[in-house]
Amino acid sequence: MMGTLRKLCPGEIAAVYPRIRRDFPPIERPPLRSMKRYLAKGSLEGCIYEAEGADAGYAFFLTAPGQGSQMLFLYAVEPQLRGHGVGGAFLEALSAERADCDGLYAEVEIAELAKTPQERLRREKRIAFYEKHGFCRIHGLDYAIYGLKMHIFYRPLARKALPDAPTAAQELRALYDAIFYRWERNMLRMRTK
Repeated sequence: MMGTLRKLCPGEIAAVYPRIRRDFPPIERPPLRSMKRYLAKGSLEGCIYEAEGADAGYAFFLTAPGQGSQMLFLYAVEPQLRGHGVGGAFLEALSAERADCDGLYAEVEIAELAKTPQERLRREKRIAFYEKHGFCRIHGLDYAIYGLKMHIFYRPLARKALPDAPTAAQELRALYDAIFYRWERNMLRMRTK
């Protein structure tokens, strides 16, 4: 399902936030007031994917001055549209729109750490989705945010190559430092192997 991207205005975040609450567990989503602060200072950008005259999904990106890469921070398609090609079309539209940035990072839960077989399957499908759309895992980087261990994936755009683990760690630190208060910075843990 082909659609169009529309930049999210800061005043629209309150209307989108109930969907974020539906799509992400509390540990993976910042409070609404924090998202408003990130948008106001320019370290977070959001967009809506519209298809057939309705909102089909949303995405947010972490950005930081001097950083060529961005983090696909919150990304979701409306539940009734999942499994019908909307997510892939949306991700391709996002990548085309951001083609001048070095690349896109994405955090993906580690399938082997799932607590149930159903959750493991969801995580495996998520990993396969990102790989199908040009994202590759950054090896040699142990990564956890708010205590949740994740894989880091990267889709090269203008850069044309994957960053190594130390470069990825440096770029991710800069992206999160742009939104975190000083006391929050220890919530992001990275170690290169």
